[in-house]
Amino acid sequence: MKRKALALLLGLAMMFGLAACGSTPVESDQPPMTEEEIQKMHADPDSYKGRELTIYGQILDTPEKDDDAIYFQMYCDPVNYSQSVIVGYADPSLTLPADCYVKVTGTVDGKFEAENMLGGTVTGARIIATSVEESNYADAVAPTLKSIDVNQTQEQLGYSVTIQKVEFAEKETRVYLSVTNNGNDKFFLYSFNVKILQNGTQYGEEMNYDAGYPEIESELLVGATTEGVICFPALEQASFQLSSEAHSDNWQETIEPFTFDITVE
Repeated sequence: MKRKALALLLGLAMMFGLAACGSTPVESDQPPMTEEEIQKMHADPDSYKGRELTIYGQILDTPEKDDDAIYFQMYCDPVNYSQSVIVGYADPSLTLPADCYVKVTGTVDGKFEAENMLGGTVTGARIIATSVEESNYADAVAPTLKSIDVNQTQEQLGYSVTIQKVEFAEKETRVYLSVTNNGNDKFFLYSFNVKILQNGTQYGEEMNYDAGYPEIESELLVGATTEGVICFPALEQASFQLSSEAHSDNWQETIEPFTFDITVE
């Protein structure tokens, strides 16, 4: 999906001058920016020049490079295609794919203003990075608020299901699970059959196509194991019951729903 806001010919390196490649960033004796300050910074980058921060975002397109640095534009709010920043990092050996999620630590270098491909004006913060790491959707868009290590396994006739952990986020709830077929026939467990019951309300799978989470294989041959993540709506950080129907290719085998009581303290 193309979401490139700035034409390549803008020359990101020129926006930084030598700031990302040798000149000394404006120093600040203030502590790293809080999340609240970062949100305000997007509206007024010049007021936070010299401040240290750590941000997550999604790169718009393949980064540009010169002999001294790598440069890229990213959205810190990729869901709404907003909070655009330009990042310069003095390590041209770093390779980042287009559209990947990254964690950036660095210093605010003020405001940038440029013309996008439609002739409109794009503004945002310019960041001199001291560290750039490839990240993931969960950390960048839906960070975990509370994580529960469950590690509960149930087995019937050699078919087993393990709930590994549960992550509560503001936007979603993630259930990590594995399924193993040590039975005598092909085994079927579909993610849309996994249900959560919490406080009298039932919740089903809520697909998140942007996240790229690993998915469980719905049909397992004998001896196979699959692991994946099933997303649900954002739930209360409280105990719940999770259950799923499943069956094998042998109609003579009776398999009861796999049911787990997940305790959240």
